[in-house]
Amino acid sequence: MHEIEQQLKDIESTLQRIESTYPDIARTAAQARYVYDLAYATAIDEIEHRALAEGQKKPTVAAMESEAVLMVQSEMHTARMAEAELNIAKVLINSLDSRLSATQTRAGFAKIEMGLVR
Repeated sequence: MHEIEQQLKDIESTLQRIESTYPDIARTAAQARYVYDLAYATAIDEIEHRALAEGQKKPTVAAMESEAVLMVQSEMHTARMAEAELNIAKVLINSLDSRLSATQTRAGFAKIEMGLVR
């Protein structure tokens, strides 16, 4: 029973630590996405309104999007990494919640078992 109680304390502690950092992770991801979206829109606008040489055709949408991605690749990378961190935190919280529930169930069964032995 002592082992189960220690596992419960460890899981609860880890869960609380991750949950306390989750808002900062979410804000960082949102800010990085905002910076990327703004940079991407600015790049598309710049490409769209670029002066064309005589006889030069306007680039296709796909070409503009590709060029814009290349122009903002650093912002895109930062946003994707921040979103990955957010997803990792979500998975960890869900995993710890499941472990906590399973361990609590085990603790309940152990208490019942101890009561039957007495």
